[in-house]
Amino acid sequence: MLRLLLNSSKNNLFNNMAKTICDWSKKDLLKHPEKLHALTREACFFCKKCGRVANTKKALCKGEAFAAQSSKIAKVDFAA
Repeated sequence: MLRLLLNSSKNNLFNNMAKTICDWSKKDLLKHPEKLHALTREACFFCKKCGRVANTKKALCKGEAFAAQSSKIAKVDFAA
């Protein structure tokens, strides 16, 4: 039921907010956490400008699929 609700409402998430999540202010993030959660659940796109992630390319200002960059990604060692 929840998956059906998310899939049907995914295209309608921007009806009230016309800007991409890259443009959301801290106030927008705090005011609409349910929309942010729906847009970032199972993310497969990232913004080349700010690094935010989303499950749809149109939610980002400069979106690109993770798969398109997988050959260019280097292993990162956070322990160093």
